[in-house]
Amino acid sequence: MEMKNKAAIYVRVSTKGQDTKRQIQDLQKLAEQKGWDVVCHINETISGAAKNEDRAGVQEILAMARKGEINKLLVQ
Repeated sequence: MEMKNKAAIYVRVSTKGQDTKRQIQDLQKLAEQKGWDVVCHINETISGAAKNEDRAGVQEILAMARKGEINKLLVQ
């Protein structure tokens, strides 16, 4: 039996006040075109130079993947 594709959308900006709306819309549209079920959106405001260990959103995504809650990650 094939597992339905469950996706998380992850968007990041480096400065407070920057908008992630377009990123989310673009990734949501892609998921709809592919027939993927988006189960969560994770937004972070953190420097691009930060380590993954310091990114709460990345850690949440990794935990979800390990539990089998998602099998796709959409990032822009």
